[in-house]
Amino acid sequence: MTTSSVPDQASDVLEKKETAPVNPDVEGIRQREDALALLAKIKTTDDAHPMHWVWYKKWFIVVVYCILQIFVTLTSTTYVSVEFLIMEKWTSSHQVATLGQSLFIMGTAVGPAFLGA
Repeated sequence: MTTSSVPDQASDVLEKKETAPVNPDVEGIRQREDALALLAKIKTTDDAHPMHWVWYKKWFIVVVYCILQIFVTLTSTTYVSVEFLIMEKWTSSHQVATLGQSLFIMGTAVGPAFLGA
């Protein structure tokens, strides 16, 4: 081994370090940091942010949401109690009469995905 090959190896290592690919997660981390900084700014400065609402406004929204959930549950279960009347009035089979409840439950499950987009 000659002395001239050692500097060549060192320069090869340095060149490889300089041309190493940039970590792709760095951009994602920067975006998350920017988003967190924006949220912190909104939280501290915006009067319309829910953190700044009075207690009765927060509880009113919680109560309304709970009542809506109760109504959805009652609506989906009361259909079963009148299913025999639906079969009688429109002379349908049990499977067709159950379709109404099935579609209601499917709409409740899938609807928010379309409304939220």
